[in-house]
Amino acid sequence: MRTRTTLTLTIAVVSLLGTSAVRALDPRPQRAGIDEKLGEYVAEDLVMVNERGDSVRVGSLIDRPTILTLVYYTCPSVCRPLLNELSTQLGKLMAMNMKPGEDYRVITVSFDPHDDPAASAQLKKEYMDQLPDGFPDDAWTFLTSDSSTIQSFTNSVGFQFKSVGDKFVHPTTLIVLAPDGKITRVNAATSRMLGYRPDELVGHHVDLIVDQSKGGH
Repeated sequence: MRTRTTLTLTIAVVSLLGTSAVRALDPRPQRAGIDEKLGEYVAEDLVMVNERGDSVRVGSLIDRPTILTLVYYTCPSVCRPLLNELSTQLGKLMAMNMKPGEDYRVITVSFDPHDDPAASAQLKKEYMDQLPDGFPDDAWTFLTSDSSTIQSFTNSVGFQFKSVGDKFVHPTTLIVLAPDGKITRVNAATSRMLGYRPDELVGHHVDLIVDQSKGGH
């Protein structure tokens, strides 16, 4: 059953962000992108802080198929559209009788060390309010941490980003994890779907990005 659920989540992720191939990273340092690590394992022993201010071991949250997103809360461009579309897909999964918290979980990790549990709680409330009735509170967890822990975690899933002033150059991706923490799907098509490289998205508000992409950027 868990294998079938993981497959269904993978299909949902592909339909959400398309099927564009993920390119391996250039070995140069401080390059934003995805280093695909299919078949490898997330750093489960790391401890982060959830939206309630509790310290939690990452592996304790991954006991069933899990959708992982990596964002930063003050992102002016693609992070919000990613979460918006994810919440839509979660509603569709519920309509398919896939039960959040039982069949799968969702984890959102902020890679900005300035984000804190209060910001996690605010963002979580915003998205929980958008979800259908019956979506359990503990089925979607928002995590923050210090820069060292964040770097260890993002390295384990191949998510590479760099800071530019008070913003970040970063890919936009959904990752599907098996119940044992194995990476089973990585999809980083969002920025390419909009017709931009990650570095071109820094400092631009999403409304401007969407308007220009519709106009043939």
